Amino acid sequence: MFATLFLVASGATFGLGPEWQRVTDPLAEARVGKLYCDTPDHKAKTCEAGALFRFSENGEILGVMMIPINNEPDLAIAFPLRSWVDDGALCSRPQQDDIDRMRLMIGTKLYEKPAGEKLLGIFKEEFAKMAVDKTVCEHFFTDGDRLFSVGTIDGVHVPELDGEIAWVGAGNSYDLRANENALEE
Repeated sequence: MFATLFLVASGATFGLGPEWQRVTDPLAEARVGKLYCDTPDHKAKTCEAGALFRFSENGEILGVMMIPINNEPDLAIAFPLRSWVDDGALCSRPQQDDIDRMRLMIGTKLYEKPAGEKLLGIFKEEFAKMAVDKTVCEHFFTDGDRLFSVGTIDGVHVPELDGEIAWVGAGNSYDLRANENALEE
């Protein structure tokens, strides 16, 4: 644990090789209208999660996170999350009101069937345990045209949050795809 804290505090590259360079402005692509794509499959044009960022005139950043949990029907959990950039990392500190604003969506409509509500409740509970009142940050690194995100919670590296990311233009027709269907209908 001490070694992990040292890596975060020292600005190290979290064990990535020297070819990986830290991205200084993690939201540069979002500022020109691109969408965040977590774990992209460029052949299939899919993402395992996504986000759209909005920037207010007073400097506030609001991310709208979309996490697919089912493919048939296409269901995603969507929620807004206040964000900021800290020392080159994209950070947020989810609060209970952020959890309360989570919605289960089918396309642009609410999905309010009982099984969906139960699934949303489980997701809210798990997300709250992991992130409420904690500072969650993504540190972005680039190697040419590849991007990699390293996740930390309260300054501690959480390898389960690491992975390839991409910024995609709105016209590139990427879809959100869940790894597995969480809902049996």
